[in-house]
Amino acid sequence: MASKREIPNTELRVSPHINSKIATWKRDYHSLSNILNRSGIGFNSDGGHRIECNDDQWAQIVKSDSHSKHMRHKAWPFYEHWKMIFGKDRASGGLAEEVSEADDVLHGSDASIADEFDAFVDSDTKSIPSPPAPKKALRKRKVEEVMESMLDAMTKMNKNTSDRLNTLSMRIGYDFDLSTKRVEVAKMLDGIPEITKKQKFMACDILVKEPERLDLFSGFSIVDKADYIIHNLEEKLAM
Repeated sequence: MASKREIPNTELRVSPHINSKIATWKRDYHSLSNILNRSGIGFNSDGGHRIECNDDQWAQIVKSDSHSKHMRHKAWPFYEHWKMIFGKDRASGGLAEEVSEADDVLHGSDASIADEFDAFVDSDTKSIPSPPAPKKALRKRKVEEVMESMLDAMTKMNKNTSDRLNTLSMRIGYDFDLSTKRVEVAKMLDGIPEITKKQKFMACDILVKEPERLDLFSGFSIVDKADYIIHNLEEKLAM
């Protein structure tokens, strides 16, 4: 199971998360397909999968499809995958059946396909029975492979977001701790009788501006704190 393999504690589920996301993909696909079917419009040549058109063309697009108004500057790397699931122009034919099967995977109208997709997402311990018709099995495997690719992408985005949030929370925690240390600097310096009031102010300026020095200073014993402050003051005056 892709989501459990990448993020064991994920709350990602077929319903509502996957169904909702795929419904959005389907809506985006139909708008994107209509855009790319217009004369003189396609993806940009740099491989970024962004729509390339002029402002007049875009105004006409938005006028005919309000859903497309936010699509112009986004990248659409899954378009070819979407064509395999939602597309109406299949070179292999059997188009109505292909589209119907994709909808079945999403909405559960074909119990066997929906159950297999649920099993794929919710449990990697269940085996998925092979359908009796080889042609149907091939199409189902193709749909499932694309679904797995998309699910992996969603899972990685989820993991990247979680990593960024963890980094952010750690940073916020560090900044909070640093702020607390800055408030305590004056009190710590009061315990060093070897320095004058002017030297205390200078030391405060040095420590609050340089977190690394403040961290080091906070970890010293009271005796070493005095030596470290004098060292920093001498270094500052020598500059």
